Amino acid sequence: MGEEPTSLDLDFFWERRDWLTALESALLSEALVMFLYAEGISVPRQRPWWQLLNPPDVPHALVTALINLPSWLGKDDMARPLEPMRVWAASGRVLIASLRLLPEDLAVPLTCNIWDFVRDEGAVRDDPNQLKAWSDSVLVPVLAFAQNDLLYPCSQDCARVMGDNPHEVESLRATDIWGLLVSGEQKEEESFLVFESIDELCAVGVDVTEGCPLVVSNRQESERIVRSLHRVIEFRSETPDGASRGRIGGGEVVVTLLENHGMAWRSARD
Repeated sequence: MGEEPTSLDLDFFWERRDWLTALESALLSEALVMFLYAEGISVPRQRPWWQLLNPPDVPHALVTALINLPSWLGKDDMARPLEPMRVWAASGRVLIASLRLLPEDLAVPLTCNIWDFVRDEGAVRDDPNQLKAWSDSVLVPVLAFAQNDLLYPCSQDCARVMGDNPHEVESLRATDIWGLLVSGEQKEEESFLVFESIDELCAVGVDVTEGCPLVVSNRQESERIVRSLHRVIEFRSETPDGASRGRIGGGEVVVTLLENHGMAWRSARD
């Protein structure tokens, strides 16, 4: 119906995490998406709900994040219509959590070809026009949110990119965000400028010939973005900071101004 859990509901279920993780994957995924929708944009992140996902839950979690939840956008028969930005937040964070649990060879097919893994009565998988419409209206904004969510922490020890978290009034410190994939915490600071020195290498080792894949103004194919996100998450889980020290130096610097929580931008590249 579009009604959200209250803060008391969130407290209640967070204290009963063992009960939640015992649910079947489909129901657990729906619950976690609901909790992530309630926390994370208008209310800064307090609880790492994504921790409750385990590898067997990932297919259901991605179906929920990339198909089921976005399908409720625009429905006018709900008591409280869903807010698009909060949908992208919940879906993007489920995607990040799922990529952390997926082997690299499954990351792209499960994310970019999720329709191959569901009973699709509308035959979306067989209709190029419907697939493109889904990709443009759902996959692209979900990936953009995930890119922006990882941009700030990954840039903190990078000589190539410098940028802050555009999603929360109280931005999370870099080390806190990497820890949030396993634990949790938050901090302040708000800025929407991103600087990219195109002559510097990537601290994580991602291919940056077309620009850093975490900078949304560097338009890249979805498959390439997913591979890069997987690489960043995998690398940072082991090396949260200290991979590369130093400020952005000489050479050409591209400036991007992020707006609308990083979902819109203006860039010197354009």
